[in-house]
Amino acid sequence: MKRIAFYCVNYNSYDTLLAFLESIDIASESVEKTAMVSVYVADNSETILPIDYNPRKFMLKHIVCGKNNGYFGGIKYAMNILPPLSYDYAILCNIDILLSPETLANIVAYKAAENVGWIAPAIYEKLRGINANPFAVNRYSKFKLQLLRLSFKYSFIHYIYSQTLQKMKEYPELNEDKPIYAGHGSFMILTNEFFTKCPQLDYPVFLYGEELFLAEECRKQNLEVVYVPNIKLTTLGSVSTGKLKRNTLYRYNFEALSFILNKYYRKRDD
Repeated sequence: MKRIAFYCVNYNSYDTLLAFLESIDIASESVEKTAMVSVYVADNSETILPIDYNPRKFMLKHIVCGKNNGYFGGIKYAMNILPPLSYDYAILCNIDILLSPETLANIVAYKAAENVGWIAPAIYEKLRGINANPFAVNRYSKFKLQLLRLSFKYSFIHYIYSQTLQKMKEYPELNEDKPIYAGHGSFMILTNEFFTKCPQLDYPVFLYGEELFLAEECRKQNLEVVYVPNIKLTTLGSVSTGKLKRNTLYRYNFEALSFILNKYYRKRDD
């Protein structure tokens, strides 16, 4: 029997959380005899409310963080209390997600190779009408990350970027399993092998850049990231981050890219 844990973060979005939990319940019906599902909600909210939901098919744990720790900060807080190593899969995700009825069954049915650290599903993004995965098929160049970082430092550069290069980004529709560089950060399925080699998520940035951090950690440990389009779900998109002021969003992105560049792109050959 597979053991699957969800580590998700709530920030003042309880209605969205309830819809997310209901979709897990529906998806859990098809894996009653093949999987044990646990959901850990790290709550970063300003005003903590009880989670008014009684799960039918999974175990639910509400973890109050005491402050807003950000995305991976909240997940790390929950993992320090309830470590992921005892699970076959630990899913790190936002709560603006709706699983399909087949999502968990397809995760259980997938036969991951021993060197797979991260499974990236097909994520249909309602806001833009696209599949957000693969997030990146190939590793970013140092120059591109430096350009992106510069765009978040100077708003006029980011405006030009958003009107040109960003709009030119292609989202290839792949219909078969494929090794990629990074999956989208809204729903990341990490294997037990990942946490065996990377037991701590030591990512100090409040928000953004989580995809690049995990991709680089997998690369460092010779673990594959695999896109698996048969695993499908939907994201509403930006439920929490959409509330951020633009200057705050820019600052978090600048900090994230600075961390990634300083930690993983310092060698000459990078």
